[in-house]
This record gives sequence, C-alpha cells and structure tokens, in this order.
Amino acid sequence: LADLPADRLVSMMDFRYVEHLLSAERAREMLEATRDDLGGRRVQLEQSGLPCYFTTWIGSDAEELIGQMRDQMSGRGIHRFKLKVGADLDHDRERLARLRAEFGDSVELYVDANQVWSVDAAIRWMTVLSEYGVKWIEEPTAPDSITGHRKIREALAPFGVHVVTGENCPNPQMAAQLIAEGAVDRFQVDACRMMGPPDVMLVMLVAAHCGVP
Repeated sequence: LADLPADRLVSMMDFRYVEHLLSAERAREMLEATRDDLGGRRVQLEQSGLPCYFTTWIGSDAEELIGQMRDQMSGRGIHRFKLKVGADLDHDRERLARLRAEFGDSVELYVDANQVWSVDAAIRWMTVLSEYGVKWIEEPTAPDSITGHRKIREALAPFGVHVVTGENCPNPQMAAQLIAEGAVDRFQVDACRMMGPPDVMLVMLVAAHCGVP
C-alpha cells in the first residue's frame, strides 16, 4: 500500500456515500501532500510501530491492576492503560483513585464502558470519573447513536474527557457521520469490521479531512 501511487489508492475507494464530505480529488491531493515524508514515516513504523495501550479488565481489583501495569511498564514500555468501567461506580472510583495514588501523572488512563450506559447515565458517571484525569471514554452508549455521542461529548468537554468510538462501526458511511457530525473526539477504526484496506483508508482520509484523530 505504501508503494502505490495516489491515483491507484483513490481508485480502490468508493466515494459514493461520502463525497459530500470528501471528494476523490481532495483525497488524491491529501495523499500526494504526504509523499515527501513517506520514507521517514515508513521507517518509523517499521522500527517502532504505533503507540499502544494495555487493557485491564472489569473484574480486576486495584492490586491486580497495579501488578499488570508494572509488568507492562517494565517489560514493554507501555504507559497508557485502559480500564473497563460501568458495573459499579464506587468500584470504578476506588480503582482509579488507587492507580493515581500509585502512579501519579506518569501514566495515561482511559476507560471503556462497552455501550452499557444511556446518554444521561454516561454523562453522570463520567463527570464523577473525570476527577481522576481520565483521557477518554470509549463506547459510552449505543455505538450507532450519533446524537447520543455528540451530547455526551458536549457535556464532557469542560472536564477534558474525550469521547471515542468506532470499533463496532461496519462501514465508511456510518464512520463518516460520527466524524463529521461532531460525535467523537477520536475515531477508532476496526480494520476487521470494515471491508478491507480501501474502506479503512477511506475512513482515515475522512477523519483527516475533518481534523479528527
């Protein structure tokens, strides 16, 4: 894919349902504009890959989490961690407070609710958890609810908590709506759910065009 010219890449993508947001010509221009530093980015990707985070599960208590996190920090150099939340607010608060007391600001913390909340519940819950410097909430509500995610995003913005979703999004059309309608701060494309590299590239281009990571 990295070796293919922009014209060939664009010809692989189906712009029918997103051309009101991103035309094929604009996509070609975006791809051409990245060619100058392609070699450097390719080397970086081959040598160090992409930044990763480690997911800790909802049943883990604070001491288990600390042990897992220490292993990942020392063994793999990972300093970003995502906790599953949403079963019990007091339990979530207890674990996040313990992790902040143990690691301070040396780690980034994210949380993932796996679609468990209504819109209002997500706002209430995350307003409380924002106290612990949580960087984002993933899948706070139904994954195809554009208006729901937008309302949550607007409510949590003053607390510095980003809203992210996308792993259950099956096509570029739905992804484009979440991105363009202000429903997400970041979009998480799932390459296994999309129909191959052309769909993934199209989502990435729409997101880049709209300024959404």
